[in-house]
Amino acid sequence: MNISIDKVATAINAKLTSDGSDKVSDVTHDSRQAREGSLFVAIKGLTLDGHRFVDDVMRRGAAGIISEYDPPRGFSGAWLRVDDARTALAKAASVINGEPSHSLDLIGITGTNGKTTTTYLCFALAEAAGIIPAMLTTVEYRIGKKSEEAVRTTPEASDTNRFLRDSVDAGCKMAAMEASSQAIDLHRCDWLRFRVAIFTNLTQDHLDYHHTMEAYFDAKKKLFDGRLGEAPTSSVINIDDEWGIKLAEDLRSRGQHVITTSQVLNSAAGLTAEEVEVSLQKGTSFMLNTPIGSRRISSPLVGRPHVYNMLSASAAALELGYDLDAIVMGLNKCVGAPGRFERVPHDGDFAVVVD
Repeated sequence: MNISIDKVATAINAKLTSDGSDKVSDVTHDSRQAREGSLFVAIKGLTLDGHRFVDDVMRRGAAGIISEYDPPRGFSGAWLRVDDARTALAKAASVINGEPSHSLDLIGITGTNGKTTTTYLCFALAEAAGIIPAMLTTVEYRIGKKSEEAVRTTPEASDTNRFLRDSVDAGCKMAAMEASSQAIDLHRCDWLRFRVAIFTNLTQDHLDYHHTMEAYFDAKKKLFDGRLGEAPTSSVINIDDEWGIKLAEDLRSRGQHVITTSQVLNSAAGLTAEEVEVSLQKGTSFMLNTPIGSRRISSPLVGRPHVYNMLSASAAALELGYDLDAIVMGLNKCVGAPGRFERVPHDGDFAVVVD
């Protein structure tokens, strides 16, 4: 898509030097991706300063620079001065790509465990409902049947919006993505319109980055409470987790729409699982209870943790209007993510699992 620089400047609240009538079709923080018609966001990181590459990207035809600093003396191109380069990258990426997250049902999944499998389950339920889906996971980036190896759990905002634009252009009506706490904290999920946000759980992890569990939780909470630009339409939360209870209570106090899940038959939960049976040979069986009916699930996934993932994906699917038959079909067929407690079929009387 093509948009004038001055319109980008207005969208990201930037002070623009020089004429802004030139058109741009891309934005990137990676100097290697900068080309004619692209804006380069110069980010000063912990080990590398993007301003070192300003001269190089301009020589290669970049349309201008987004930066938190004033332009260097003698700079003659378009310079967009902003307060925060990372938030500007996210907003510019959304605007330049035509706000693709507004054109499909985007599901964001966060939590310490279960993000990848839940993303695969959401993808499978959409397929079962006859919808072309896309997904961004730790393992792969997929649009329909087209797949490529993942670079990171949650890509930079520019890469995500480019991916979503391609997904929309390919006819996708739903996309599911993992949203890691670090990515949320680094503004990679800013200005995405989430139809559903899922909270799987919170256990001690990533404290080298967040330092405390409270800070770790607060980073996750940003996906739900509107601090990324706007709150999701629906939030799906596991209330068998103590942090999930806290999150659900806070969001409801704000008047947000919350769907809760439990497999301990919590009477307050919207979706529950009971009569759970787990077998290395046969997978996992349980009764799925939803507001529109109950069904027996026989999944190839193994283990009670996967029951939580299936509850979350089912709740999201119901919020998107998928019928219960499609949900049951998708759950019964989905084998999950490669290498995540993955059963290997064979003829012996023992189980083989890759994890």
